[in-house]
Amino acid sequence: MTPADLHGVTILDFSPTVGALATSALADLGAAVIHVGRPLRAGPLEPVGRGKRSIALDLKSPAGREVALELARSADVVVEGFRPGVADRLGIGYAALSAEHPELVYCSLTGYGQSGPYAAWAGHDLNYQGVSGHVQFEADGRPVMPSGPWADRAAGFNLQIAILAGLVGRHLHGVGQWIDVAMADSTMTIPLDEQYSVPGVGRMPTGAMSGSSLPRTPMIDGQYCWYGMYECADGDWLSIACLEPQFWRRLCRHLGRPEWEPDQFAPAARQDEFRRHLAELFRTRPRSHWLAELTGEADLPVAPVLRPDEVLGDPHVAQRGALVPATLPGGQPMLQVASPLRSAALPPEPSQPAMVVSGMHTREILADLGRTSAEIDALLDSGAAQQNAFPGTITG
Repeated sequence: MTPADLHGVTILDFSPTVGALATSALADLGAAVIHVGRPLRAGPLEPVGRGKRSIALDLKSPAGREVALELARSADVVVEGFRPGVADRLGIGYAALSAEHPELVYCSLTGYGQSGPYAAWAGHDLNYQGVSGHVQFEADGRPVMPSGPWADRAAGFNLQIAILAGLVGRHLHGVGQWIDVAMADSTMTIPLDEQYSVPGVGRMPTGAMSGSSLPRTPMIDGQYCWYGMYECADGDWLSIACLEPQFWRRLCRHLGRPEWEPDQFAPAARQDEFRRHLAELFRTRPRSHWLAELTGEADLPVAPVLRPDEVLGDPHVAQRGALVPATLPGGQPMLQVASPLRSAALPPEPSQPAMVVSGMHTREILADLGRTSAEIDALLDSGAAQQNAFPGTITG
């Protein structure tokens, strides 16, 4: 069997949930991930703990810190999510660890980065989206609440890239590095329609690239009839994204409206007229009819808009294996989102367990480090480490 891509790579993860999104994805690729949590009265559930082991350590105690340092010495990657300077004060910062382990890839995940006037600020997803310019505004100037934790997601994806880049760099050059990943910075990479800025012009929305004949107005915010969602006769919805002129022409001809072709970028009143006609037309047939008709010979960018409960039964999702069965440590079955990567080197199902509790592998990891049963008991009795059990059943 071909080994998984990251088989043999060990990641020591001190980060919270956002970092755990990245390290869980890398565990799916074969990395051995050890999550380091804090001793708490009840070990917190780590919902993105798939394929990991977890140890609970008091990093402020000398004994707990020594265990962390020993784990770091054999790690290829260390990920931490403390505010700037905290890891150094705990004795697990990049300077301390790289001094005896120069090949270490060390990634720091923070809200605003290691530098800058906001670096020390406390923050959450909404704060980072606001600073990044990702929050949208109404016509009257009021900001609109974001639709989801986009800063968390963007940072999780960028942290994966950072770790993989660090590992490739070490392979090529023989040394590790310290990589600074900020959630606010990561969020600025999301709006693809605002990737360019020109002095005196400002941000250039989609369609305003140099040399483009398209109008300088955003094309993907729903103001055009050909980029939106429509309800069908059965109450189900579909999305249409006929952005390119050839798709618009094909849609017009297929629906028997060739006279619309010159008016793809007509003003709002004309767009509203088109939209009303399209809405009436799509409500005459069920979604399955329109999907078969428009994605077949017509070859148009049309797709279903699935409700969360529909995703489970969607044939494409099922055939791709995007949702896979998993088992909690207590034996409870569940479904999880699989790694989006497909390769013969990757296992078809997620690594187990599907979820962990912080500290549920403390004894096991300490034994791997060569600690005797008596030494492990002493660490647990002192509070420098903590062993927790997974609850029998998860309810929601």
